[in-house]
Amino acid sequence: MKNYLLPCFAALLCLFITSIDASNVQRFVVTYAGANANTRFNDVRELSDGTFLVAGVSANLDWIDADIARTQIPVTGLPNPSGSNVAFILRLSGDAERILEVVHLPAGAVTNLRWMRTTEVPGEPTGMLYVSGQVSGGYFIGRLSDNFVDGTPTAFDWIRSIQAANGHEVFQPWDVGNDGRVVFAQGGEWSATIGFMDPQGNLTSLPGLRASHWVNGDWQRGVGQNFPTATHSAIRLPTDNQSWTNEELFAITPDGNGGIRQGTWPIDIMRTHDFSGEPVRIINNRAYGYNGYRAEGRHWIGAISVDRRNNYFYFGYNIKSIFWDAGARIEQPDFEPAVIGYNADGEMIWWNRLYTEARDTTGDGLIDTTFVSPPDQYIDGMDIDYSVPLSAGGSVIVMARCHGNNTSNFWSGNNIALNPGANAFQNRFTGVEGNIHISYIARLRADDGNLEAATFLAGFFRRIINNRGNWPTQTYPEPIHDGWPNHNAGWPDLTTTRATENATRVGPDGRIYTVGRGPRMVTTSNAFQKTSAPTRPQQPHSQ
Repeated sequence: MKNYLLPCFAALLCLFITSIDASNVQRFVVTYAGANANTRFNDVRELSDGTFLVAGVSANLDWIDADIARTQIPVTGLPNPSGSNVAFILRLSGDAERILEVVHLPAGAVTNLRWMRTTEVPGEPTGMLYVSGQVSGGYFIGRLSDNFVDGTPTAFDWIRSIQAANGHEVFQPWDVGNDGRVVFAQGGEWSATIGFMDPQGNLTSLPGLRASHWVNGDWQRGVGQNFPTATHSAIRLPTDNQSWTNEELFAITPDGNGGIRQGTWPIDIMRTHDFSGEPVRIINNRAYGYNGYRAEGRHWIGAISVDRRNNYFYFGYNIKSIFWDAGARIEQPDFEPAVIGYNADGEMIWWNRLYTEARDTTGDGLIDTTFVSPPDQYIDGMDIDYSVPLSAGGSVIVMARCHGNNTSNFWSGNNIALNPGANAFQNRFTGVEGNIHISYIARLRADDGNLEAATFLAGFFRRIINNRGNWPTQTYPEPIHDGWPNHNAGWPDLTTTRATENATRVGPDGRIYTVGRGPRMVTTSNAFQKTSAPTRPQQPHSQ
């Protein structure tokens, strides 16, 4: 039996809903709204009563019938952006055919509503409802006064403005636990930080967090419980995700897929000198980290997820790096990914790079060979798969992305230490088109970060003319794949295929959903919007 990870691509401007009805038959609904009002849906969430919430923004609400109940929520204390768009939450019937009510903010109060989060474990009654959206200079997070099931929200219990830039304000990585504690990203690429708010929206401290703690007007490094007067804690990159001693820096640790690496923390890969000032590695008379990287200084937090069963939290980020290109005799830029997990008190439990950075070739438990991984790799999304119980280790789904056929690329879907017989829908990066970005999905065990399954996610090259490029040698054998060429047969050329940042979700049955953009995607025989399977390499692409 093949071990597949099956993503679902959906259109950005339509609402795609899947749920389980009373007869346990899965239903899919695709619907459009907004008429000519320039309307965008950004997020959808099913409530425990079977109705749906849809968050978005529109030039106006004239497209909603006048007899639909409307509630305007006041907003205070946020920077006021230019414009007059209306941010809204629609409540839809369980069949998505009727708008039951609409809650909206005053025109121009915020740029949009982007994400919704609730505090319950999926399958339980809907808990507290939190929302976020973009504002001038960053984004906001707020808790609404009600959750639509128990009553219609009429106000914010609290609302907080988050300073953010360089994309953090657009994709807004944050999540909330079952206790109402919020984990959120702030800052820009030069000062990216993970912060924490208590259920009342106040910045808070974590006792087990080995990071930075605000004490008497200054940041102090250490473990939270050692700073009883700290008002709040934060994970400040890069300082708090790198080793603070030589013992940590030179430790040999498991890499999450049967191999080893050097360093206790993800940014140890960039450490060019030990704690006595000695260089870690010299290349062309310059100091680099153990495998040949040095830090360029920029960081990007791609996603945050909280497991609401135990309030463990996970986040993924990218690190700008520099390496020496011996062939070109120059330094080259790069980006390295990292995914890291913490328990509810803030103790780090594991981290994973998603690719091989070192290897023990002699079997003595020591590193014999190291790898750099140009060009860039990124973390773009994350979610918890609640269909996997904690007793089985739990499961974190990570959406990543690579820029080209990297020297040491993401682990392939048929190279998994925990599952030697695995075979993914798309095992690896193929083809000769190097300057493209394609997505990648990894399933990591939540308790230890080990890789359990993976697949690349990419459409075929748009057009192959005059024997330029490569084409699959056979089709997928399963009828559901509708005669499409097999990604794993031959070495087919791929094309840029990018999942939208921070927009990957996992359904109650473990299915993975995402939105994104990519031409010539494989569609199944029962797809709602099908791309015709090409009958010859020269056939033009479908969008």
